[in-house]
Amino acid sequence: MLIYVSSFAQTHDKYVGNYSDESGQSITLRGDNTFGYSSQVHGSKSWAIGTWKTVSDTVYLNQTIIYDTVKTSASEYYLIESNDTKRDVILKEHLGMTALGSNQITSKLPALYFKRGRLYIVAVDGRLIKPKGIGLDGKKHRMWYKKNRA
Repeated sequence: MLIYVSSFAQTHDKYVGNYSDESGQSITLRGDNTFGYSSQVHGSKSWAIGTWKTVSDTVYLNQTIIYDTVKTSASEYYLIESNDTKRDVILKEHLGMTALGSNQITSKLPALYFKRGRLYIVAVDGRLIKPKGIGLDGKKHRMWYKKNRA
């Protein structure tokens, strides 16, 4: 039994770390199976948080959507998507005064395939997106996330 636990820890640890691509996106896979994703492209910031799991070197990201509560009266409330990773209660009259620093990504993030320290995006049809693509700057960029050295 001890051999199995040790083997699992070694396998799990190979995924843990910080990854980034050439277009300003990064993914952090933590040892407690939580992740953070951020993208900073042309001054626009986006983010997502949640949990991750692996099946045969494929990493699946399960996002956690964060909501803020807007209080409209003593007994009426509604939810809006948060613009940061903290859950807040906002009075309706203060709603326009909240900072709009970044956008939470609520669409499903793609599965990622781990190979030699890289995370490749898995297309909907199951193919790996490997070649370099043309970025908004007209230059070729790698289409995978490379693990950053600690």
